[in-house]
Amino acid sequence: MKIYYSILLFFFTLCTFSQEICNNGIDDNGNGLIDLRDPECACTPAPKKSLVPNFDFEEYSSCPNMMGQFYKVAPWMQGTMGTPSYYNKCGFVLPDLDMYPPDGFPPNDEPVFFPSGNGIAGAVMSSNIVENIKATLTTPIPAGAEAELNLKVCAIIYRNNPPNPYDKVIADLTPINLTIYGSPTVSNIPTFLGGTPVGPGSPWVELGNVPYDPKPNWQDVTINFTVPFVIKQIMIGGPEVMPEAYHVPFMHLGSYPYFLYDDVIINTADSGDLFIRKEGSLCSNDLTLTAVLNAPAAGNVVYQWYKGGYPVFINGASSVLDVSDGLYADKTGTYTVKVFDGTTCYENSYTVNTVIPMPRYIMTTAACETLGSILFTSPAEEYSINNGFSWSTNPLFEGLSYGYYYLLTRTAGCVSSPRTATMDEYPDNLPQPYILTTQPDSCADIGSIEVFDQSDYYSYDNGLTWTTSNTLVDVPAGDYLVLIKDETGCTSLPKTVTLTSYANNFAPPIGDAIQYFCVSEVSTVQSINADGNAIRWYDAPLDGNLLPNNTPLVDGQTYYASQTVNGCESKTRLEVTVIINTTLNADDYDTQICDIGNAGDEFIDLSDFDSYLTPSTSYFFHYFTTASGAETQNFDEEIINFRDFQIFGPTTVYVRVTNQGSCYKVVELKLDLLAPPVIPLKDRLPVCERKSIIVDAGAGHDTYLWSTGETTRTIIISQPGPYSVTVTKDHGKVTCDATKDFTVFLSNIATITDVEVSDWNQTENVITVILSPNSVGDYEYSLNGLSFQDSNVFTGLPGGLYTVYVKDKNGCGMTDDDFYVISFPKFFTPNADGYNDTWKIQFAQAGDQFITEIYDRYGKLLKKLRSNEGWDGTVDGTQMPTNDYWFKVTGNDGKELRGHFTLKR
Repeated sequence: MKIYYSILLFFFTLCTFSQEICNNGIDDNGNGLIDLRDPECACTPAPKKSLVPNFDFEEYSSCPNMMGQFYKVAPWMQGTMGTPSYYNKCGFVLPDLDMYPPDGFPPNDEPVFFPSGNGIAGAVMSSNIVENIKATLTTPIPAGAEAELNLKVCAIIYRNNPPNPYDKVIADLTPINLTIYGSPTVSNIPTFLGGTPVGPGSPWVELGNVPYDPKPNWQDVTINFTVPFVIKQIMIGGPEVMPEAYHVPFMHLGSYPYFLYDDVIINTADSGDLFIRKEGSLCSNDLTLTAVLNAPAAGNVVYQWYKGGYPVFINGASSVLDVSDGLYADKTGTYTVKVFDGTTCYENSYTVNTVIPMPRYIMTTAACETLGSILFTSPAEEYSINNGFSWSTNPLFEGLSYGYYYLLTRTAGCVSSPRTATMDEYPDNLPQPYILTTQPDSCADIGSIEVFDQSDYYSYDNGLTWTTSNTLVDVPAGDYLVLIKDETGCTSLPKTVTLTSYANNFAPPIGDAIQYFCVSEVSTVQSINADGNAIRWYDAPLDGNLLPNNTPLVDGQTYYASQTVNGCESKTRLEVTVIINTTLNADDYDTQICDIGNAGDEFIDLSDFDSYLTPSTSYFFHYFTTASGAETQNFDEEIINFRDFQIFGPTTVYVRVTNQGSCYKVVELKLDLLAPPVIPLKDRLPVCERKSIIVDAGAGHDTYLWSTGETTRTIIISQPGPYSVTVTKDHGKVTCDATKDFTVFLSNIATITDVEVSDWNQTENVITVILSPNSVGDYEYSLNGLSFQDSNVFTGLPGGLYTVYVKDKNGCGMTDDDFYVISFPKFFTPNADGYNDTWKIQFAQAGDQFITEIYDRYGKLLKKLRSNEGWDGTVDGTQMPTNDYWFKVTGNDGKELRGHFTLKR
């Protein structure tokens, strides 16, 4: 009746907005907060405790400035594939939140974006990528201990693919089982088994999960679980099998469902100040929650229970809440208890639901003559492997053949979500063993291997030797091939297990295997050039005596160096043989340099020849123009610009080679400048139409390579276009090459289409030779076939019959054509003797059109003649007298020819 009264009072008492009364279940002051949740009720919150260090993500190495910097919130670390992110108000928060759907999620400039403090974590939650986060517990959770996880979760859709927008919103996401995993070992390396850390050879197991309905605001989520063995690390993230709603198509990759986390609190029944213990079940209608206060009470203890922020049990002296006897029809949800001892307030939550997570199991696959088995590892009252057709109280099902099994658990009438288990067929072998490893974590560099499968015999060296022990302890780092074998002799497939070296495989220092020293030096083992950390020198490759740093070097002696990394000394050692000379191991060297541009000089880097002067890589080199300058180190004769040194011909450079001590040697570097091969080809070569040419790259070269792919000295070309040829000349130490680019162009015999005559007169006519557009050659012109000119125009020609010759300069041939230049006779004698009886324009062609007008000395028009007509010396039948007469010839183009002639009788 106490619960009933409190709830009725809460719903029906009128608010007067007065001082909050702290034990009546009513919001007295109207601020939405009831009793101990109201700040007016004096109650000092107890500091939060958690077995997870930095549970609120407030401690960081530096402010984040981009996504994927989860390493800045140590000791948190990446759990599986993918890179979680860290957000803090001091720096990077989230990309532009305009990309996210307007689901009520606040912008990043509002304090509520961070539910508490300044830091939160973010991780992708999709079937493509699941970014789990993990941390090492401050205190391991002992085997069989009850524990709980409380955390704050918020879901958004992270969009980062503008060309192909991802159209899902939070409402499209189905409920998902938030999962906590545990490991008995500690590792700083992510587990790359996909989205889940659970798998063959992995130390991780699922500890518990809880259905979470994604919302774009912060929710408190609780997972209660019992650990099967000692747990040192925990991991939080998605389930082994992701729901279909979390799949992101390939075209949308870059946009994902995204979960935010804060206040990850894990405690056992003994480690926290306040723990909630569950008894019974909603399914059996006998569920009770008991608040266990471990902290010492300062006075009388008061318990107030809330569901979704509303009171369900106020000012109770009892720590037990009978959930099944409540007034709420829907009893699922998150219940919060607030405990007040008169001074300090303690608060904790418990999530109640009727959904039992998918069962966990271990499968032994049928193999050889042995049938398989399924062992449920999730505690329950009953178990089924046939989707509930039959049930058993025994979690072990044996005698199973290969196929599909549908697993369910049932407790107090509540049935779990189904899980499909596939038992593959192995007709010839037992399945690979399930293995847990303890990786090397000290300088001893030893670890352990434990086989979980029960078997008669075990092998860790691929069957060479067998033992009845399922553990291999204190063995060195390396690869192991693990097998199991039953009493019938049936063996498993091998399982490769790697124990990773703790000290980076104990690599030795790095250095030259042979090192040279000068007799004038006082060299010790410390003078040997080796790159490493905390180097120690010994007189043997294994064990041996540690040599002091001042141990003198002995010619021909081999010394052995180790290095120390992470406090561990390398097992293998660098071997260095010492050679002590009276001088350095350096010699003269001569070579040849190709004059690439054939300019008579070349710029070279003298240090390119250091390796030819000496095999040592630890010497120093200085370059001089004279031998004496090198001997005396005369800096005035030292070549400063040795990386861009110019030579014009045979040159000798004197190189002073020194070591780290006082030993040196002067050697000669002789350089000879070689002219490149000469290719005697013009830039342009003609080829006559429908013919070909032979192109010759010249004699004396060692190789030829044309752009056509041919490798002979000469090639035949019939098509115009760009071509090239590269030739080489082998000088022994160096091979010089040269390349010639040239163009083959088309040429042909000319085609004359017309000869135009202009500027008519008796002795100074002008002609122009016209060629067809198809004439593409380079031509010269002549009127006698002997003397040629480049111009196609001839001037100063008297009338008469001519032949014009056009010749291609490229040798493709010559063509000719005949033509006439008109003229007129100086006199005529019309006396009917058959000679010079008429006067007319001479050499006119049949196609010429012109008018000839004849005048007397007074300018009187006497006669008008057409093109080829002649004048017989009469006008209207009257013979004209002996005298001079004038004429004018007018062509169709308006040009005129004027002159005079004599009529004689």
